[in-house]
Formats: sequence, structure tokens, C-alpha cells
Amino acid sequence: MAPTRVTLRQSATCPNCMGKFAPEDALWVASHQSLAGDRRLRREDALMRFLPSRFSPEGFAIDPKGVVCKKLACPNCHLEIPREVLESRIKFFSIIGTPGSGKSFLLACMTHELRRVMQDKFLLRFFDPDPTFNNALIQYENNIFHNPSPDKQCTPDDLIRRTQELDDSLFNEVLISDQAVNLAKPFIFQIEPGNGHPRANNNEHRLISLYDNSGESFKTGKDTSENQVTIHLREADALFYLFDPTQNIRIRKEAERVQQQSMNSYKNIDDRQETILSEALSRIWRHRGLSASNKYDRPLIVVLTKWDSWCHLVPNVSMAEPFIGQPGKGGQHLLSIPAIKQASKEIKKFLEDYAPNIVNACENFAQDVIYIPVSSFGSKPTLGTDNKAMIKPSEIRPIWASVPMLYALAKTVKDILPLWLKNPDDTTRAPKNNR
Repeated sequence: MAPTRVTLRQSATCPNCMGKFAPEDALWVASHQSLAGDRRLRREDALMRFLPSRFSPEGFAIDPKGVVCKKLACPNCHLEIPREVLESRIKFFSIIGTPGSGKSFLLACMTHELRRVMQDKFLLRFFDPDPTFNNALIQYENNIFHNPSPDKQCTPDDLIRRTQELDDSLFNEVLISDQAVNLAKPFIFQIEPGNGHPRANNNEHRLISLYDNSGESFKTGKDTSENQVTIHLREADALFYLFDPTQNIRIRKEAERVQQQSMNSYKNIDDRQETILSEALSRIWRHRGLSASNKYDRPLIVVLTKWDSWCHLVPNVSMAEPFIGQPGKGGQHLLSIPAIKQASKEIKKFLEDYAPNIVNACENFAQDVIYIPVSSFGSKPTLGTDNKAMIKPSEIRPIWASVPMLYALAKTVKDILPLWLKNPDDTTRAPKNNR
């Protein structure tokens, strides 16, 4: 079989610094260990980045010591990038929320569920093109779903430590224009048709890049020329805003009253979660050079976390999997947009009653808003003897954890998911000329 011809894009975007560059300007990372020392990366063990003049018969660069190289880097920040960045446009998805809202847990559960759901329901492969970019997230997944002591009670912090401001496992420090700059590390995934998919032999693939920041990163005044860990907001094709109902005093009290049970296992209380959204909006307009009077023109997906702890307040919401089988399609399902929108309708009503400030902030922020409930655990944690939340890894059963990303893909990437739409002209369809 003849090798598949690779077509490079006219312009690529670095998932680290968001810089644009021509693929032919991408740097190669030296392989010979004596070529260590890249000034821009500020680490003695960082191998030299260079533009090659010699190549192997397979098309790989040869470094100044004559060793074949396999890794690429951005010409602006010098951080490594997957080769696929030069071949396919990346879809960027930013996640924002207050400390303790469950961002890291949701990311781990979301990606774990997507690996299963994409294959089982849509005959698509969802995988890491280069696992080194996803080391932290893979560790999160392993701690939860492949824990060596699955039946041992532990705290959520035992499974995923809380993301701290400028956690060095989630950011890189580089030198740009003679200034030290902090940049968020991206989690990069690839989606392509799998076995049985109608386009399995078309060599199609898509890239998505996700970002996990500490809640403190979104506080006012944290966005500076040195601290650019949220610059990905500028390029975001969709924004996930995590709202934690257990941090809202009014919802918390009502949930306790109805259930006749304390919610002390949830320690965090932040009754002004909308300030995080306002700060994100301010940064987006600042980075994109737009007027603050404009509405956000990309999907805002409001993800309400910890569903298992407040679901009794919204009894009309169905959390059945929003997938519809297609007879004769080899097991390929449709994503039910009406099911997601019906849940959103009920959740919006709930928020209008208990947290109208959140609805007002979201609707004033964006043109296109959807509200999606999720549970990373699938059941409410128990309260340990020392008043800490406790959970067994074996009992974690995420509910709708993959739905926010599936909806984002349906809105932003044309024809990647087969959809069930009541109305053929439903605006959920991704635009033909999507970014």
C-alpha cells in the first residue's frame, strides 16, 4: 500500500502560546544529549531547538551532531508541539470555575468517558496523539479508574490533589521577548474514524486542546504579561463555565432542608461565582481586542457540577444517556440534541429560582448558552469521622461527564458526530465555515 500523503496547513497555531506560524518555520528538537541548553526554556536539560538543513530519507531532521530527530517545537515559545498541529486545525476548549468547583475531576472523568463513548456510540477513536502532553491528566484518570486499592475509602484530594495557583505540573515557564512568561500546559487529544465507521479509511483526524487552570488563576489582577496561563481564552472555540451549586448558599440550604441531611462534606462556599465569568469575559475581550459591549460569539456551556448532591431539587431532569441507536448502522448512535436541550431548559428554570445572578451573568455574557448538569462521582460522598468527604474509587460512576464535550463538538466541528435534531434547521449544527 502506498504511504498516505500528508498535507500541511498554511498556518498552524501553537497550543502553548497561541502563536501563529507557517509549518515550515516549526523548529526541531535536537536528539543528541550534548546539545542541551535552550535559553528560551530556562532549563539546563532542555535540548536545543533548531531549523534543520539536513533530513533523513524518511523526512526527519538531522541535528548538528548527526542524530535523527523526531520532535517539533513552536518557533515562538520553543515548547514542544505534536506533529499533528501542522496538519490539522486544533479546536481549543477552555474550562473556568472557582476553586473546588470540580474542574480537575470533571476533566479526568470527561476524558475517560470520551475514550469509551466515542468508540461505543459513534465508532470514533478518542486518544492521546502523544501521551507526554497528557501526563497529568492520564495520572488523574489512573488514580480514579485504575486505582490499586479501588475499595478503600479515600478523600477526593487523595485521588486528585487540588490544582494550586501556578502548579508547575500544569504550566511552563519560558522566555519571550526577554521576559519570563508562564503558559498553561495543554491536554491534546485526537479524534478519528474507528473500525466500522463509514469514513474509517479516509485518514481524517481532528485535534482538541483542553486547559485546566486553578480557580485562583481567574481572579482579578492575575492576568499579567508575565502570567499568561489563561491566554487560551482568546482562541477558545467554546467555553466551559463550571458552576458548583454546593457552593451557593441558597441552593445548599434548600438541598439540606429537602434531604434532611447536612452537606458538610462540601467545604467550599463561594456565593459570587459569577465574578469568575465576568473576569473571563474581560480577559477574552482584552486578548481579542474587542469592545466589552459585544456578546461572546461562541458557545458558553454552563456545567453544573456535583449533580448527585442537589438532583432532588430538579426532579424533572432526565439523566438517561442522550444517545439514539440507528438500526443498520453498525452500532453507530445519534447524539440527541433535544434531550440535552430539555435538560438545559429545566436547569435554567432551577437557576432562575435559586441563583438568578448566574443566569443573568451567563445570558448577558454570551449569545449561545446551554446548561448541562454532571456528576463526576455518580453518588454523593459520605462524611468521614474527621468530617471529610470520603469515596471509594470502585463506586465512582460518572453521569453525563462526556455530554458537555460532545455538545461542544456538535456545535463547533462540522459532521464529526451524527446528531438527532427535531428541527432539521436546528442551530446546533456546526457552521459550514467553522473555525
